[in-house]
Amino acid sequence: MGEAARCLGGLGRLWSLRGRTAHGVPYDAQAAALKTYGLYTDEQGRDVLTAGTIVYNFAHKTYTITSSHGDYKETTTGSYTDSQDTAKTQIYQNGELFMTREVKTHRL
Repeated sequence: MGEAARCLGGLGRLWSLRGRTAHGVPYDAQAAALKTYGLYTDEQGRDVLTAGTIVYNFAHKTYTITSSHGDYKETTTGSYTDSQDTAKTQIYQNGELFMTREVKTHRL
C-alpha cells in the first residue's frame, strides 16, 4: 500500500492511500477538534466526499466523533487510557438506526 502525505499550509495533513482515497485532517487546537474529510469512489464510479469531526476532552480522556456521507450519519463516543480505547458507534441510515458497534482495543 502506497501512502503520500503533504502539509496544507500548517492546517493539517492530506494523504492518499490506495490510489483515489484521500483524507484531510485539519486540527483546531483551541477547540481540541479534528475535522476529517475523505474522498472515495462508490460502486457506481461516483466520487463521494465524507466529512467528520473529532472532539477531544483531554482532561477526561474522552472523545466524540461525528461523520456523514450520503444517507448515513455516524456518531461515536469513546474513552481512552494509556493501555486501551473503548468506543461505541451508532450508524443511522435515512434517520433510522441502522447499526451499532462497540469496540475495545488494547495496546500491545
